Amino acid sequence: MPARTSWRRASAALVAVAAIIVLVASCSALGSLSSAGSGPTANNGSGSAANGGSVDSIGSQAADSSSPAAPTQSSAPSGPPYPIGSVKLTVDEPNRTVTVDGQTGERVIPTLVRYPARTGQAGQDKPGASPLGGTFPLVVFAPGYLQCGSTYGPLLRSWAAAGFIVAEVTFPLTNCHVAQPRESDILNEPYDISSVITQLLADNADPGSPLYEMINPKKVAVAGHSDGGDTAAAVAFNTCCRDARVSAALIFAGAELSSFGGSYFPQGSPPALFVQGGADTVNVPTDTLKLYDADQAGPKALLWLDGGTHLSPYEGSGPAERIVARVTTDFLRMTLLGSSQAAKSMAQEGDVSGRSNLTTSRMPSVDG
Repeated sequence: MPARTSWRRASAALVAVAAIIVLVASCSALGSLSSAGSGPTANNGSGSAANGGSVDSIGSQAADSSSPAAPTQSSAPSGPPYPIGSVKLTVDEPNRTVTVDGQTGERVIPTLVRYPARTGQAGQDKPGASPLGGTFPLVVFAPGYLQCGSTYGPLLRSWAAAGFIVAEVTFPLTNCHVAQPRESDILNEPYDISSVITQLLADNADPGSPLYEMINPKKVAVAGHSDGGDTAAAVAFNTCCRDARVSAALIFAGAELSSFGGSYFPQGSPPALFVQGGADTVNVPTDTLKLYDADQAGPKALLWLDGGTHLSPYEGSGPAERIVARVTTDFLRMTLLGSSQAAKSMAQEGDVSGRSNLTTSRMPSVDG
């Protein structure tokens, strides 16, 4: 598959998934459309619940979990892994509109937020659980085309259990429930990510919000897979829609997209971890290698997964997924928390004979 020069990312597997979704999906697109005209520096229309968004209160049923039962924590743990609480919010932007395929409308972005909690069951979300206390870095995650955040559950929970606030975004026109998905809407999705960051930080400062004072506003990362990886890369590294609040980025099977416009990797770009499966036929390895090589601005790392395909290293709990979970957690701890121990651990966890290897550049605590 040649490197992509437009927004379209197609494969036989994803086309088949799309056909199944069209036949069985009973719900329509989650919300209406949004605008490519307002960038992350404007943050138009976004904010706390009082400014147009809504947040379920702590104590409500905010998420489901299908993980096997585990012993309930009887007291707040002193260190990770932490129990995981969750709460749903909706980013509703009445002042931000966009036209896609001739239809114009506002943007509504459902988001599930996971956070370290005082009590709960290992490996599961506890909707409305009492927060652990203290502030934690924020990671905003962008799923791939026709994917929902729930498929990445083990990975996202591993970050929350390690001490991060993890926001799982549902894109309105490309998620797994949409009967008529529009992949071209990827051009609007970087602004969705910035809007989610804006609302979360506003709620963090709002005494009436269940997220009050849970987030460290100076420690924000973005992450994404496939089209979501393209989106996260645009938010972190492209002048088209760069968000200066982002201080680290994880790009899984991503690529540069000329359709975004702008230019990639200006000076001051944040540290990056790129992850790529060697047997990925959707985002071919050369796409990620091109992205990694083009990054001459900041610290960077490349996790290469021998035999890794497009989905399996990120959506499950097999050997490759466990490597990704460990290395990405180390990267987040290193870049957002300044942990030198995490830097050493990342180098060790990324090099697994017959499974993976890690390449780094300009990472002071890793490269000496």
